Amino acid sequence: MSSKMKQGDVWVADVLFKGARQTKQRPVIIVGNELALDADVIIAPVTSQMARNQFDVVLEYWEEAGLLKPSVVYFKNHFCSRF
Repeated sequence: MSSKMKQGDVWVADVLFKGARQTKQRPVIIVGNELALDADVIIAPVTSQMARNQFDVVLEYWEEAGLLKPSVVYFKNHFCSRF
């Protein structure tokens, strides 16, 4: 994991949505994995939509994280990305 990215940090990443051909910049949370290669990080998308299932986590301190709206982490949709 990059030394600048820490587990729990909120970053903006280019996210490819299912069925889409282009990416959109969206907030993600660094889930992290100490076993991942230096350039790889495990991320989960952040949304302002309501939680959909028991895996989604409501961010209590969304303002402190720099987000503009109350937000939820969709852990069901986590993935690995190279930054």
